[in-house]
Amino acid sequence: MTAPSPDSPRPLTAMQQRFVQEYRLDGRASAAARRAGYAPASARWSGYRLLRDPRVRALLAADPVRRGSGYSEYAAVEELGRLAFANVLDFAVVRPDGALEVDLARLERERASAIREVTVVERTAPSGATTRITRLKLADKSLALTRFLRVCGLEHQAREKGWEEGVRDLLAQPEAEVLRRMREG
Repeated sequence: MTAPSPDSPRPLTAMQQRFVQEYRLDGRASAAARRAGYAPASARWSGYRLLRDPRVRALLAADPVRRGSGYSEYAAVEELGRLAFANVLDFAVVRPDGALEVDLARLERERASAIREVTVVERTAPSGATTRITRLKLADKSLALTRFLRVCGLEHQAREKGWEEGVRDLLAQPEAEVLRRMREG
């Protein structure tokens, strides 16, 4: 039996596509296969087989991975951006009474990296009513923003103008310009 070609009319399954996403995170085939839902006992073989599939290789080639680290440079900068620009309203909603309510159903994989800690405390009142309190601690935004500015080549500019004004300038720049600076590094 021959391996399917990249031009094959047969598309990748959802698990195969998930493998590609997971493999891009750390470059480890067996771990990516487990996280994608393949059986842990055969994850090593599944990862090996998937990396030999031309359709999978074509998808991975579209996002080149830096040799040695397993991460693409662009993915690392995107991650810094998610940490630097995370906002508590990405994970919570403001109720009509003004209270902030954590809504973990809104949590997506990309934005979840900005959360450093989740604490859930349940209290039961003497009346039997149960109250659940969810606390979030976000990653250190100032550190992530500093690193993000450094990678974008804007740290010196931010320091010259004063940190607050430099950050304001970064936020005012068109996204295409920031992405160009990130790629130039």
